Order: sequence, then structure tokens, then C-alpha cells
Amino acid sequence: MIKIVPSLFFLAANYLFLKEAYFLSTFQEFASVTIFLLCSFLLISLISLVIPAIFFSCLVYLYLLIASIINYFKFYYKIVISSTLIQSVIHTDAREASELFNLSFLIWFMLTGILPCILFWLTTKYTSLLRKKAKDILIIGTFLITGLVSNICILPANIHTFRYLSNALCSFMPFNYIISLKNYLSLYKTTNSAENITKVFTFEIDTTDQENLNVILVIGESARADRWGINGYQRNTTPNLAHLQNLITYKEAYSLATNTPLGIQSIMKKEGYYHLSSFIKVFDQLKFKTYWFSNQGTRYKLINLIAAEASENLFSDDIRISNTGNNYDTDLIPFVQDILVKNKNKSNMVVLHTIGSHRLYDLRYPNEFKVFNPTCINNELYYSTNECLDAEKLGNSYDNTIVYTDYFLSELIEILGETNSILIYISDHGESLGENGIYAHSYPFELAPIEQKHIPLIIWASKKFLAKKTNLDKFLNASKKTGIKVDQSSIFHSILDCVGIKSEAIDYNKSLCH
Repeated sequence: MIKIVPSLFFLAANYLFLKEAYFLSTFQEFASVTIFLLCSFLLISLISLVIPAIFFSCLVYLYLLIASIINYFKFYYKIVISSTLIQSVIHTDAREASELFNLSFLIWFMLTGILPCILFWLTTKYTSLLRKKAKDILIIGTFLITGLVSNICILPANIHTFRYLSNALCSFMPFNYIISLKNYLSLYKTTNSAENITKVFTFEIDTTDQENLNVILVIGESARADRWGINGYQRNTTPNLAHLQNLITYKEAYSLATNTPLGIQSIMKKEGYYHLSSFIKVFDQLKFKTYWFSNQGTRYKLINLIAAEASENLFSDDIRISNTGNNYDTDLIPFVQDILVKNKNKSNMVVLHTIGSHRLYDLRYPNEFKVFNPTCINNELYYSTNECLDAEKLGNSYDNTIVYTDYFLSELIEILGETNSILIYISDHGESLGENGIYAHSYPFELAPIEQKHIPLIIWASKKFLAKKTNLDKFLNASKKTGIKVDQSSIFHSILDCVGIKSEAIDYNKSLCH
């Protein structure tokens, strides 16, 4: 009984997966799920044989509690457990975590986590814990033989069955989070300091031609290209950028990841050479002052290592201008202003990592930028609720973050206007806003919807920068490529080429300025 009861809970905890399995279209897919269930019950039987009953019961309790939490986010946000999601969860800071857990989560957890644990305890308390070895072995043998025969029978009919079966592991608990955790550890275990790229490739620049140059890279957060007015969105979410001169927007730009650290890695490093440092080290070698200012925390080691390549770096905890407990992206602008004054006779390379359009959207902009209404939060008690699945409110809240990003970028460009400067903006990834029942980001990249990949990309240059013919020629080249499909890997090559840096590391076919 001690393994039959948890088997029933095992099925109950995976009701979302079973609901999907019910709509499988072929016999082979049904057979895969059947085999999977048999093997799962086999695993439960094996575990119950080799460990003491008390430890087995503890595992069941742990499984039920974790399953409750995962099902909450699967039900409301349609998440898929993957190494990408595990990475985001492990490195989420306290502020972001607090935004995800609310009263509805507590009720869900009590009903689907605590209550099943109580029922399991009551059931096992009044059931004999004595196990009959012979009967167990018979059950295990039956499951094993049935699984092997079924596999042999369906293999000639559909070789893709096993591929479907492996995909099922990504949905069925507890295998999904066990496998995803393993993949996460394999993927992110090598996060030591990278080898300096300037030791592998040579880089040079005509310093007289690019004297007192400011290179600004703004990394957006969760921004979608199709919600920007300058990209054809029906709402005027980018009124300031729309009226700026010398600004290029690329309507077919795409991310190479659906989470922040891998998106930033794709932006900052040469593809295929992620073991090397980012282009920050290139500018550092060429006597630029390098800076990394982030409106996000230090939870991602992968990002921290890249930021540490700059001669100076600051994160959100060090940037407290608003004093609201929630920084706004315009809080980054004074740091840029200070650099322009302090280093007016030097060349500077600055990376601004923004909070952009990260959930919760209403926390990312001041109240005066609430242009579209109603929103998810209609009062100043920002933390009174964190759940908003209403399509209209969610869309309004998100669009207001784009309005604020437009203001932030236009203010930043204004202070750069009289300097010798070039600015590139690109988002780390996109965002799902309920399309097909999917929310937020961090979906496995291969399965991710287009909304999590289609991102905004713009280039702006000052008049002083364009006064040099070589710069103007490169900018004109960039303006001719607005209709082509580009991705984050083009930034490494473009940011170097656009300012006249020459190197065998640059793929000029990927540079927007070539």
C-alpha cells in the first residue's frame, strides 16, 4: 500500500501532463505515455524496496510539495521545466521572488501541497508497512517485461516514439526537474573567468580618427519588437524615438536565448568563442574607459563575470536614486552624465543593463507613464497583488513599460547629442503576454514562441560621430539592412566594426555597418 498510494498521488500531481497526453494523435504516442507510466510505477516500486519506509515517505512528501509549486506556475503561466528555467529560479533574488508569491499561491499550495501530504500521512498511518518481497518482485518483473515487449512492438512502426518519450520526461514530474537540474549543472558549471579575447585575436583602431568617442550599449529586458510603435505597432508606444534623427530600427531582430544570462552572453561575446572574454576587453585594450552599470542584481554569475571585465561596474543595490525600493531605468542616466563630464577628453565604452519590461510590469515605470489603462495595478500599493492574467490589463501594463523605455532612451540620447557618440539598444529576449496561454519568458529555446525571441534593435549616432566620412559610410550601410533578419550574435561584430575597429575576429558578413 505504501507504494500504491504515492503512485496515485504521482498521477494526480501530473494531471497537467496527462491532460495533454489525452489529446495525443497517434497510437505510438499513446503507447509511449503508457510505457512511461509503467516505468514510473516500476521506479516507485524499486525505490520502496531499497530504502526504509520512513525515508520513502519523506521523499513522497517532498515530491508532493515541489509538484504543487511547479503545477501552480504550469497552470497559470504555462511554464516548461528546463535547464533555462532552473537557472532563472536558482538565481532569482529576494525582490523578484516576492513578486511571484501571493495569496492565490498560498491557497493553491495549501490545497494541492499540504492537504495531499496530510492525506498521505493518514493513509500510511493506518496501513501496514510490511512489504512482501515476492509480491514486489512479481510486480516489478511484470512492469519490466510489459515495458520491453511494448517497446519492441512499437519500434518498427514509429522510430520517433522514443523521441516523444524523451520529450515527455520534460513534462512529467519528478523527472522534469531532476533532468533539468542535471542539465543546468552541466551547462553552467564552467563559469570561471574567461580567457582574454585580445590574447587570441588582434584588434586595432585609428585613435586619431576616433578621438573622445563614446560607445554606449543599452541591453533591454523582456522587450518585444512588435510592441514598439516605430516597428509598426498600432499603439504609439515610442513617440520620442519616432521623431529622432539618425536612428535606425531593425524590425526583424531575434534573440538567441529566452533568459537574461544567455541572451547577454550572445550579445557580448563572439559566437563559438564563449570561453573567451567579451568585447569589453577589446575596448579596454584600445585605451577606452569601460563601464558596466546595471539596474539588476548580481544573482547571475555568468553576467557578473562579463561585468567584471569593465574597469568599473555598479549594480542595482548601488543605484538608489528613486528610493522607492524599486529602481527605474532613468536612474542610470546620471552615471553616464558623470562620465561625459569626468572623461570628456577620453574615449568611453559604457554598458547599461536595464530592468526594462521585466515582470511585474507596473513596477518598471513611474505613475505618470501610465498611458494605457486599465493596468494590472491601479493604485500605489504596488505589492498588494502580483497576479494579472487579464489580457487587456496585462497588455496595457506591458505597453506602458515600452513607453517608459522610449522616454529613457530619448533622455539618454539627448545628453549624448553634442558628443561624439554611437548608441546601440538590443533586448536580452522577448516576452509572452498570454498568447496560447503562455506567460513571461525562459521557455526552452527550441520550443519557445516567437514572442520570446522577436526583439527590438536600434542604432543611433550623433552628428559629431557622423561628421567623419568613414563613420557616415558605415552608418549608411547599417541603414540599408533594416529589413534583413539579424540576431544577437551580430552585435559583437557590429559594435566593433561600426567604430572602425579592425580584427580577424570580426565577421564582416554579420556586421550591420559593413
